[in-house]
Amino acid sequence: MEDTTNEVVHTLEYQLLHACHYEETMMAESFLKMPSGPNFDHVQWNFPRLVMDLKDPDDLHCLTLMKTCAHKNILQLKTVNVEGAHLVVWTEPYTGRLIDLLRKMKSNLGNPICPPPWVVPSDVLQIIVDQVLDGMGQLRLDGKYHGNFSLENTYYHMESGKPIVKLANFRVKKEAKLRQCQLEDVWDIARALDEICVIAEECTRTGRVPLDCYLVADLSKKLKEVSLGDLVTVMKDIKKHSFFWGSYQRKRFFVCDLPFALRSSDFKKDVEASSTLCTIPWDTDPYSGLLQDMNQYRALHKKHAYDGSKKTGFCSFCSGLYSHEFELPVVQTCLR
Repeated sequence: MEDTTNEVVHTLEYQLLHACHYEETMMAESFLKMPSGPNFDHVQWNFPRLVMDLKDPDDLHCLTLMKTCAHKNILQLKTVNVEGAHLVVWTEPYTGRLIDLLRKMKSNLGNPICPPPWVVPSDVLQIIVDQVLDGMGQLRLDGKYHGNFSLENTYYHMESGKPIVKLANFRVKKEAKLRQCQLEDVWDIARALDEICVIAEECTRTGRVPLDCYLVADLSKKLKEVSLGDLVTVMKDIKKHSFFWGSYQRKRFFVCDLPFALRSSDFKKDVEASSTLCTIPWDTDPYSGLLQDMNQYRALHKKHAYDGSKKTGFCSFCSGLYSHEFELPVVQTCLR
């Protein structure tokens, strides 16, 4: 049975069952079974082929999740044939392993802002991690768990030049409670983030653009601190982390939240006590000319230059870049 509409040929396998002939009218009727029972070649659709063991609990667990959990970030099952003690499974197409994609990205893991080092994540990496959380969130909503998450065990499919994460290779954890398995899935995501940091560090060591992974490391730390009591809201809450900020959230923080916090004497003390914020004096770095432009702008408006001996001065400088990006065109090229 073929449909040649629009010059595209679709082969539809079918069987006619329980045929009944009528001599008076020279006609017949039958039940149509589609798709047919006999095996036929699924490779024509380019679906990846997997062979699973009916006696293997891991394979059955994996099959169940791919069949019942409908989500774009979970590898979907297309069809199954039983061949002896094995299941021959065809899944939706995928391009490759997620770990290989991340290794190919190299310096593209970071955000190309000036000056270096580039802060990780880039927009693409941000989307990838967001999709991992979405897929894991769907598993939890369906009362399931992954049991085997890693960058090596996860696939991706390129669609219109963008990667779509596909969770796969699920495994059974024997004698383990569901919620504990779901919690361990969260910790596995943290370990995957640590691996991304290693990839970024390798990129920096090879002489490429230096990458700064402090956001990735902090997100990993937060996920490792998740407990059983946090499972209900963890996927929603973790997306408020600055790792996932877009241009709006970032500007809101520097223009509104940070200046308001700097009014507090206690907050100022915490800033000055920070060992990681910046090195004093921080104004020895010209920041690609931005510091000079900002100080000139302040002088025109009868304000003192930024104080390089105070870390709160560095905070004010960062806030000012976002507050005055439209008055200083050079700043617009560095802010997103």
